Formats: sequence, structure tokens, C-alpha cells
Amino acid sequence: MTAAFPSASVVIPTFNRLTDLQRVVRAIREQFVPEGSGLEVVVVDDGSTDGTAAWLGGQISSGDLTVITQDNAGPAAARNRGARAASGEVLLFLGDDTEPASGWLHAHLEEHRLDGDRKGTLGVVGYTGFPPSEDSPFLRFINEMGAQFGYELIEDPQAVPFNFFYTSNVSLPRGFFLDIGGFREDFSAAAWEDIEFAHRACAGGLRIHYRPIARTTHHHRVRPGTFCSR
Repeated sequence: MTAAFPSASVVIPTFNRLTDLQRVVRAIREQFVPEGSGLEVVVVDDGSTDGTAAWLGGQISSGDLTVITQDNAGPAAARNRGARAASGEVLLFLGDDTEPASGWLHAHLEEHRLDGDRKGTLGVVGYTGFPPSEDSPFLRFINEMGAQFGYELIEDPQAVPFNFFYTSNVSLPRGFFLDIGGFREDFSAAAWEDIEFAHRACAGGLRIHYRPIARTTHHHRVRPGTFCSR
């Protein structure tokens, strides 16, 4: 008997990036949802002041969007809150500036469906790249060789180390995520909280696969000077 596709919850923390968020939500709504699965979008507004709350309020009536608001506490706290509110079997984490390409959702869910032992301990990392209009040797280097991501350093896509677990484009079973305890909320900025979680999760049995066909575009302008300062 063929295994069924799991249901999915896409969790997005957002803070003062309304235009980017609108693009991401639109791209999710255009995704193909496999038969027998289900899709919900959980957006956690982390104290935005740019009109995000008003726009999200106008989207709730569509029925496919859950909106949570909180005082600004950082992306780790926002993702944890979204995960607790989600109902899907699989959590998919995106950034509010990482736009999923066509087929992104299906690629993630297919990898979970094909995970034969069904232990509920599989994480799936997709590929996040910059827009073609932003292409440069600098961006290719930080994306592929480890300064920001490091996709060219992945030796075995079926046995990915914990330090490639990037919440710009990743999925894992919701029950396992909650059992491990979620992200540490004392990481107040979007840096390393995902890697720290994966270190704990891999010790607890998480296995990570890399599926570059599950693609997102990172709409975030990065320049050498500001990147080095960061």
C-alpha cells in the first residue's frame, strides 16, 4: 500500500516586511497540494508596525491562514508559537523573505511520504538562493561555501549534518519538533537558533535529507560590507 502524503503547516515569523510577506503568502497559495494532504499557513506577527497586522486581518476570511500576534520577541519565539498552534503533521518553516518556487511544497511532502520507516524523525532541507537579478560571485560564494549557507559542502544528501538545518526552507514532523523542545528563545535574532536546535534534535534521532528541488528565493539584499559587519 502506498504511503499517504502528510498534512502540512507552513510557519512564517514576520517583522516589518509586509511587501516580502505578501509575496511569500501568495506563492504558498499557488502551491500544488497533493491529494490526501492538507495545507495551512500560520503567520506569527512579531510586533510589526508597518501595516502587517491590518493586512493579515483582511486575509483571515480566506480560511487558509492562521494569524498570531505577539510583542516583538524574535523569530525563535515566533516560530515556537506558530508550531504549537499548527495542526499539520509536518511543519515547514520559511522566512518572511524566502519565496517558495512552484513544486516546493510537493518536494518536501514527497520526501516525508517516501521515508519508509515512518519513525517521524526526518528533517528535509531545501535550497535557498538569491534572485537572478542579484547574482554575483560574492553571493554565490556565501550561499554555496558556508559563509551564509553551504550547499556545495553537503557530501551526502541522505545524511546531512546538523549544521545545514536552515529555517529559510526546512521541514520536519511537528510532534518531533515539540518533543525536542523547539528553538531556544534566548536567541533573540535570526542567527544560529536553527543550528542549535538541530544539534539537539540530531542527538535525539533527527535525520536530515537535502532536496535541492524544493527551492526558495531569498529576497534580502546582501552587500559585502554589511555582511562582514554582521
